[in-house]
Amino acid sequence: MGIETLVKFFKPVIPLFRFSFKREGKILLGLSSFQKGINRGSHFPVFLVGLLFLPVTILGIDWGGKINWAMNYSVAKEIAQKEKKLIFVDIALTRCPPCRYLATKVYTNQQVADYVNKNFVPVLYLADKDRLPIEVANYFTGATPTILFIKPNGELFYSFIGAKPPQFFLETVRQINNRFKGNR
Repeated sequence: MGIETLVKFFKPVIPLFRFSFKREGKILLGLSSFQKGINRGSHFPVFLVGLLFLPVTILGIDWGGKINWAMNYSVAKEIAQKEKKLIFVDIALTRCPPCRYLATKVYTNQQVADYVNKNFVPVLYLADKDRLPIEVANYFTGATPTILFIKPNGELFYSFIGAKPPQFFLETVRQINNRFKGNR
């Protein structure tokens, strides 16, 4: 990582720090001289400051996009039974790049969101944060993202693993929904 990249990344906080290149060629950070008194002259490796921003990177993702997610599987199942729709379950991990792609590129696509909201009862679980209900855990293989389509009676109708571009994702869920409607 070059100094230009570091400067761009830390630009909002640069006025608070000065760069020092004194110790064994490693880039070190120290408090600026206008920060009087507080650890003046002490040095911290750049990666420590970067760690401060790590939670913002992980938690800064809007996992829901434009999808109207049900609160949990029980609520989704109740709605699905009343409306005779498939339950759309997305099981993701916070550090899974394809899961992040779904959250930031697919679920924010208006056409995808409109179709999913109209034709399914969606539920999202972050497997590393949420406890999966037994009905969902039975169909989860451990690979993410896993998309499950569960009938209102709790039986698995269809599943796939992985992310797809918005238009391909939309076509896939349309085909699954059409098959479900044809099998009723």
